[in-house]
Amino acid sequence: RRYHAIMLVLIALTVIVSFQTVGTLLVFGMLLAPAGAGALLAHRVPSMMAIGAVIGAVSSYMGLLVSYYFDVAAGATMVLVASVIFFAVLAGTNIRNRLTANGREPDAPQTGPT
Repeated sequence: RRYHAIMLVLIALTVIVSFQTVGTLLVFGMLLAPAGAGALLAHRVPSMMAIGAVIGAVSSYMGLLVSYYFDVAAGATMVLVASVIFFAVLAGTNIRNRLTANGREPDAPQTGPT
């Protein structure tokens, strides 16, 4: 319970500080998209946090690059990149789940009728 409370306080502080810097939609986009992708890729909380942090850093860097070369808003581009990564992970996990639900492993070679 203590770690859960600490995590909630840290998230609340992050949101409060970020509102002044980038605005409401960008804060929620940068908090939810990397965390959601991390939750799809990992089952343990430390792994989710690490993956979410990496996705957040990558989307920030890629968003700044894209915004520089295409001369668009940096914050919105970072959230767009994070959202694209989330939906790519979501699509990948859905494909993997469908393949395993059909009785095949995703990496198993396809065999025709014999």
